[in-house]
Amino acid sequence: MLRHPLSSFVHRLSLSANPRLIWAAMAHTEAMWSFVRAVKDREHRLAPTTWVAGAAAIVYAVAPIDLIPELFFGPLGLADDVGVWGILAVLFAREHARWRAGLTAT
Repeated sequence: MLRHPLSSFVHRLSLSANPRLIWAAMAHTEAMWSFVRAVKDREHRLAPTTWVAGAAAIVYAVAPIDLIPELFFGPLGLADDVGVWGILAVLFAREHARWRAGLTAT
């Protein structure tokens, strides 16, 4: 089985950190990559809401227009960016939970 480069990075960190925490992170990383592969191979269909939110987050991230510009408000201007990516992370976690539920149901 091919491992993702992040897994080897986490493995190298295990020399200096709590082993339980590191192994939990590695298991979670492998599960997330399995989920991404399932979506790529069309074994799991993402909800249309997740697709729209993902596309909107990418467009918002690269668009020159910002709701709260960092130029004028400094670090506070990052709040809207973090909010958009936070919504996307919640939707991604929901899809991952749906995928895991489908695996246990079959």
